[in-house]
Amino acid sequence: MTCGVTIADGWIFVSDPSRSLTGRHHGQMAFWGFEFDSASRTYRAHSQEGQLLERVTKYFAKFTIAFELSESAQEAHVTHLASEGALRNALQAGEKFKNADAAPPEHHGFIKFLESLPRKLKDHQVKSAIHMLAVENAANFSVPGSGKTTVVLSVFGWLRGRGEVTSLFVVGPPSCFAPWQMEFETVLGQKPSVEILAGGDVAERQRKYYASRDRISDLYLTSFQTLQRDVERAKHLLSQQGVKFLFTIDEAHYVKQNQGAWAEAVLSVAPCANRRCVRNVSMRMRHLGV
Repeated sequence: MTCGVTIADGWIFVSDPSRSLTGRHHGQMAFWGFEFDSASRTYRAHSQEGQLLERVTKYFAKFTIAFELSESAQEAHVTHLASEGALRNALQAGEKFKNADAAPPEHHGFIKFLESLPRKLKDHQVKSAIHMLAVENAANFSVPGSGKTTVVLSVFGWLRGRGEVTSLFVVGPPSCFAPWQMEFETVLGQKPSVEILAGGDVAERQRKYYASRDRISDLYLTSFQTLQRDVERAKHLLSQQGVKFLFTIDEAHYVKQNQGAWAEAVLSVAPCANRRCVRNVSMRMRHLGV
C-alpha cells in the first residue's frame, strides 16, 4: 500500500494505512505543522498554496516512500509548478532588463505611449515602468517622491488601452485616496470614475461590489481595514467575467500591522486580479509573498 495525499478545503491530508512513515518521518511531518490522528493514520495541515505539497512529495521521493496524489492534489501541484515557472520567468525578464542599456524592442510601443501622456515621465520613472511591464507583478521600493504613482498609472493606461486590464483597484490608508484621484487625471489626462469602498453607509458600500460589467469604475479605493471586512465581496468584484483589474497595494508597510489580518486579506484577494503591484514595501515583508 502507498500513502495517499489529497487537498480539500484548504487542508492537505496524508493517509498512511500501511505505516510507511516511521518515527523520523513523523517528526518531519510534525515540524511542517501536520497534526496526526493515530486512529485513522492520517496527517493534516494547512495547504499553504501548494508549497507544503511540494515539500511532502519531494521528501517522499527522497526516502522512496510510495505515495499517490488525489485529483485535487494533482491539480494543486500543477498550479504550483506553473506559478513557480511564472516567477522564474519574471525574475529573468527583470534581470535582463536591468542589465540592458536600452528598452527591449517589445517595449518600444510603450515608450511612444508615454510620450503621448500629459505628464512626461523622467528617465528613472520610464525604467521603473518598463520593469513593471516586464515582470508583470511588481514591487517598487523607491524612496518617497520618486513618482511611484505616476509609474503605476502610466502602466495602467497602457494595459487598459491594450485590453489587458479594465480597472485599477487600490488598497491603502485613507490619506492616499485623494492623491490617487488627482494623479489619475494629471498623468492620464482623464477624470476617472471612482468608487471609494471605505467609510460611509455600510449597505451602500457593499452594494458597489456587485456593479454590472458595464458599470465598472476606472478606479476603486479601499483601506486595509475595510478590505479585511469585505474580503469575499472584493473577490467577487475582481473575479467578474470580462473584467480585469490591476490590484495595487499602497503604503504596503501597513500590511504588517493588525497581527497579520490585513496581510491575509490582501493575499486572499490579490490572486483574483489580472495584474498586481506593491508600492512602498519593506524588504522585510518578503515573508508575505509580495
